[in-house]
Amino acid sequence: MDEILPEADEVTILAGVKYRENLMSYLQAQFPKVSVPMEGLQIGRQLRWMKNAKTI
Repeated sequence: MDEILPEADEVTILAGVKYRENLMSYLQAQFPKVSVPMEGLQIGRQLRWMKNAKTI
């Protein structure tokens, strides 16, 4: 991943807990800020969050 991830000050993770559980320590070591905006939400609420999320 070191070769393909761009340099950044922040990374946002939209994956569920099972998908990110083995990546978090790596990402936290690589990026100053790692945010997980849907952390703790059940799947229905995650889907609603994604549907209502504004794109840049």
